[in-house]
Amino acid sequence: MKKYLILILTAAAITASAQSQLLTTNWTGSFRNNGVIPDNDLSGLTLTENITDWSGSVSNLSVTLNLSGGWNGDIYAYLYYDGVMGVMSVLLNQVGTPANSGLGYGDSGFNVTLSDSAAYSIHNYQANSPTITGGVVQGTWQPDGGGLSVFNGLDASGTWSLYLVDESAGGVMTVNSFGLQAEVTATPEPSTLALAGLGGLGMLWQFRRRK
Repeated sequence: MKKYLILILTAAAITASAQSQLLTTNWTGSFRNNGVIPDNDLSGLTLTENITDWSGSVSNLSVTLNLSGGWNGDIYAYLYYDGVMGVMSVLLNQVGTPANSGLGYGDSGFNVTLSDSAAYSIHNYQANSPTITGGVVQGTWQPDGGGLSVFNGLDASGTWSLYLVDESAGGVMTVNSFGLQAEVTATPEPSTLALAGLGGLGMLWQFRRRK
């Protein structure tokens, strides 16, 4: 009987095993205020987008940012989920500034991917041989503060918001696009689990008949 139970459990595990896939979405244009971050204005710019076609839970999230113009060291940005401010990750925090003061880096834009698996934090990118094309920083970097792993396990379908603020006067930055990429693990439907159990029982019945 023990081996039959193992067969049932194995069948159920195979049928109900979670399937993970890498999903990507990218938003461009049609942004509020044309994607312009108000200069020296703490009200900032919030861009909210809704994902409806990702089914499952999030892991290994990364964020793409394509911003142009302005002064990089002025910008503070964070990503948050479904209106819950406690579930957030700081992406940019006045890159290049010391802990208490300073103007930060004077480059004029980002075309980057922010990922926990990157080698260096974007906060000190000039110290790590960056590629800068026309004043725009390129490449893959760690987010400035707070890892993106805070979003692991959340339902992928939901409302994702990017908040950006220009904290000092001088230069205007525009959001050209931003996007998300994540491994999304599907959750087996209850009907799938039930079929797995019935399949296991069928196997048990066949084995018992052969005895």
